[in-house]
Amino acid sequence: MTESCTVLNASDNLLKVAVNYLGLPTGGDKNSSLFTVDLVYSIYGSGDVILECQVKPNPDLPPLPRVGLEFHLDKSMDLIKWYGRGPFECYPDRKAAAHVGVYEQDVDSLHVPYIVPGESSGRADVRWVTFQNKDGCGLLLPLMESLHQCK
Repeated sequence: MTESCTVLNASDNLLKVAVNYLGLPTGGDKNSSLFTVDLVYSIYGSGDVILECQVKPNPDLPPLPRVGLEFHLDKSMDLIKWYGRGPFECYPDRKAAAHVGVYEQDVDSLHVPYIVPGESSGRADVRWVTFQNKDGCGLLLPLMESLHQCK
């Protein structure tokens, strides 16, 4: 549930918007919030978009194993290129065999059908990633801070 949406800055070169969400259980109200999510979108005149995210779980919850964001791209964005470890999947505990470089694959070829639950397609030490369509149009996502994997 969106609790608030505020324009923090609006100029010729920058639009900065803060959005606060409440994570509610099914049928819950504001007082039963499981977590809050604070997002700040900075949209620059250059076309750059920076998203800052802070998730605050309710202190009564047990430790959360993972928190993240999910975004969906048009299926035509089927070519992925990254600068990081590859070309095969690698994770922090076994990344030494994967060399740092620029790699490119079809998105469908990244999936490995492991037994559920299981992750697949992780890439360690990724500095940037692009998703493109066959015409070369797409998104470039530079990572602002060091992440151990991008999948």
